Amino acid sequence: MTNNFNLNSLFVMVRDWNKRTGHMPDNDAEASVKWFLDEEYRNRAMDLLTEEVGEMKDAIDAMDQVEMLDAAADIIFVLAGIIEKAGLGEYMDDAMVEVLKSNNSKIPPFGEIIRDANGKIGKPEGYRPPNIPEAMRRVDKQSEFRRYDSSDTDD
Repeated sequence: MTNNFNLNSLFVMVRDWNKRTGHMPDNDAEASVKWFLDEEYRNRAMDLLTEEVGEMKDAIDAMDQVEMLDAAADIIFVLAGIIEKAGLGEYMDDAMVEVLKSNNSKIPPFGEIIRDANGKIGKPEGYRPPNIPEAMRRVDKQSEFRRYDSSDTDD
């Protein structure tokens, strides 16, 4: 499975918006410190996400497609902001590929999909969990290569 995701541009736009509005420090190192040391900052982000999910539930209950779409966009925007504040935005494309590979391993080539009482798809023999650490290593390695490649100029 190839990486068909292109979430990076979304995350860059959300990060820039958060910086312009003061929701995130301009300096990446300062932003990282704030995320890891400021519990109130993290709680405020989670409260906002919870609020948006509540709006989605209300829209679903009302079967209001316009409000569902609005809530979905808000959830994605807020979640992207949280991911950026945590310094993880650059990993999302590769993480999503890993999750898709993992989810696809829940579909047996022959036989029936296993479901629990709530309809959630189970993990059959052959299931493999997403290898998120490996996805992160790939991104880090690509970033190192780009830094090295761009600094290797002919004089």
